[in-house]
Amino acid sequence: MAENNISRRKVLQTVGVSASIGSIAGCSSQQGDNTYNLNLAESATKDSAHFEGTKLLADTIEERSDGRIKIDVVCCQNAGGPPEITSSVNSGSLDMGVSAVNNLANLTPAWLFVQLPYLWADHESLYNFWSKNYGDSENGDIVQQVNERAYQDLPNIKILDYWGSNGGSMRHMHFSDDTQLSVPSEGSGQEMRVTESPIEGSTVGNWNFSATPVAWSETTSAMQQGVVQGIHIHYWWLYASGMFEEINYTVETQTQDSPAILHMNTESWDQLPGDLQDVVTESVAEVTPQQIQMDLEQGQQAKQMIQEENSDIEIYSPTDSELSEWQQVAEPTYNEWLGETGVSREYVESALTFQNHSIPGVDL
Repeated sequence: MAENNISRRKVLQTVGVSASIGSIAGCSSQQGDNTYNLNLAESATKDSAHFEGTKLLADTIEERSDGRIKIDVVCCQNAGGPPEITSSVNSGSLDMGVSAVNNLANLTPAWLFVQLPYLWADHESLYNFWSKNYGDSENGDIVQQVNERAYQDLPNIKILDYWGSNGGSMRHMHFSDDTQLSVPSEGSGQEMRVTESPIEGSTVGNWNFSATPVAWSETTSAMQQGVVQGIHIHYWWLYASGMFEEINYTVETQTQDSPAILHMNTESWDQLPGDLQDVVTESVAEVTPQQIQMDLEQGQQAKQMIQEENSDIEIYSPTDSELSEWQQVAEPTYNEWLGETGVSREYVESALTFQNHSIPGVDL
């Protein structure tokens, strides 16, 4: 397994997405010597668990196929962010991709329930639930149901497995202004950047902050210009983007996280002969648990690196009673969303049963 050494870096955010996708479109091809050339896109830096996982997968597939499959890994926003990657896999302009599902809410509601606050007891439980190779077979029917719902909106993708979010920690609240709060009632309606997940927006809004979806590539400038006064995000993404330099105060709310899908265009999959499809399946099964472990290690290291490189940041861990106030947001968020498309009670109860976990303040 590749080492996951973290050093100071920033996400490359300035590449023209349409031009980049155009330059790699239609790369799936069969050579005369029965060699298949594929591309595999992810949107994080070359030091990330997503990039290291995709490189390991590419190498494993090439080795297992005796060089009959060669995979070009496209990283660093060169194929856009997660929504652009998944849209391109669905259209066939990319062969394969990795996308965190919380960013795909505008493409499909299939994974909405994953973002419910305090649904997951810890990352191991989250990853075990979703990964067919790393988890328990008892949840297989639910995962298949979610996949089938995703295929209604993304009919040309094949989900190969679920990987780590590339966050490695739960999302926390990070403030760039002079905020010094321990509970949400002390806030003053600050604009907080959230992803496209409407459930994440509801959660932050129910804390009486103003949830503001901002494109990832525009978030740093939005924070610097005061358009937003903070962000609800994992430590890794805060660090990798360089946005931690704008942060003065963090409250460890431990709110939520989600997996990522490793997916493939169905036509690209169908072009492979059966023995090479088996190679891809077996390689994914081998690499997935390694990628998840990279993800967990990455999250642990990122917090430490932030503290070392921004001595001015204060990271506050709420007491049990203070955390309870943050957790109270769960009840109105569940009341609002439970039963909506993609937020089935069956899905939620399955996740809780799998973990032997209960949601603070929520009676199902």
